[in-house]
Amino acid sequence: MASQPQVTMSPRPQLRWDPSVLQLLRGALLSNSSPLRVLRFDGDALRLVVDAFRTSRARHLDWTQHGFWPNLAHIDFPPPLVKGRDLNDHLIATELYYGGRPEIIIKSDDTIRSEMKGLWRGLKSWAVEKGLYDPLEVEEDVGAAVNDQTSEFDRQALVRSLGDLVEPFHVNMLPIVMGSHSSLPDKCKRYSSIINRCLHHSRDEEGAVGYLTIQEGFVEPGASQRRPGLHIESPGYYKIDKDELDAIEEVHHWGFGIGPAIWQIESGIFQASSVSDTCRVWDCIVRDHGEIVGPLGNIEHLRHNLDSGPPRGVVAVVPEIRHSGDPQPPAHRNGQNLATCRVSLMTDRTPHESLPVPRRVFRQYFRLVTSRLTAWYEAHSTRNDECKVVPSDSVHIIRGDKFRAAGVDNQGGSDAPAEFL
Repeated sequence: MASQPQVTMSPRPQLRWDPSVLQLLRGALLSNSSPLRVLRFDGDALRLVVDAFRTSRARHLDWTQHGFWPNLAHIDFPPPLVKGRDLNDHLIATELYYGGRPEIIIKSDDTIRSEMKGLWRGLKSWAVEKGLYDPLEVEEDVGAAVNDQTSEFDRQALVRSLGDLVEPFHVNMLPIVMGSHSSLPDKCKRYSSIINRCLHHSRDEEGAVGYLTIQEGFVEPGASQRRPGLHIESPGYYKIDKDELDAIEEVHHWGFGIGPAIWQIESGIFQASSVSDTCRVWDCIVRDHGEIVGPLGNIEHLRHNLDSGPPRGVVAVVPEIRHSGDPQPPAHRNGQNLATCRVSLMTDRTPHESLPVPRRVFRQYFRLVTSRLTAWYEAHSTRNDECKVVPSDSVHIIRGDKFRAAGVDNQGGSDAPAEFL
């Protein structure tokens, strides 16, 4: 880490994204000293002004480019870490012994789910043996519908019965060598199979530095585990200040993600959740996003345009012929909630938001940002000291609080600093 220069990064002020623009227009209409007062009683002219403003925003939404693939894989999550239980009990045999092989092992979805279910059965047996869980006394949480449909028992009830023994776990943007089991800290090795499953769709990323996020913990009713609000991951144009005499402005990428054809996505951002309906994604991309996004990729001002869907006459171009193994495109173009235990892939310009949960649940979230990264926020990311993996040389190491620099409130802090591993 010390060999890479540390820099500061500040957002470029934008006008088009700012919701206060319409408020300023309203103020000008009501002011007797403003030349716009002549439009005060001209509804048709005023409507043209507002429609033009909205149209200028809408042109930044490209509905002809797929922004995400929702069902690349159907996996399962490992059990959470539990105090008093050997870490090796959370790993399947191949994760214990195949570290160091030159090639990666990509397992089928069925194999991953079967092995993870074995780990959950092991945790259940351990809890029963310790007198912490009695399946016969567990009251069914009717309507929860938060577990994988192929689960053999209520995992939420099992985790709740363990109480404070369950260890909350959070690493954010942890640098790893994709495809290298030995580059994963011990507590992250549980996710090795899922990482390798993602690389099946991005084999060019094998051996490159990627950035792993895992968050495991209880989420309270009405709260979201991750960052709320409509946004994209790329924050647009930022000024990167290496020193007083060296400042550059560039678009900040966060995994990028684009394909050789408009219906394909290669690399980008993989993610999955153990709880359904906790993330909503729109299948489009924000074009020329440096000109339209707010601080840290905020696009809340585009919600009206997204909810309206693609303009009339705009149809996504999907080729008539594709290989039999290629994933199918989404069935519809409007925003959709991600399903349980499905790995999705999206670009860093894809609109999405984290959703609140209706009841208290234990949620596990997985994200893998591939190698095309511009900046790594030191204060909000987890250093991989355990395996001595650092961000790529081309990545700017950013000091300071990114939320404070952007002038926004973290609202709960899903990107709060994580412990070094």
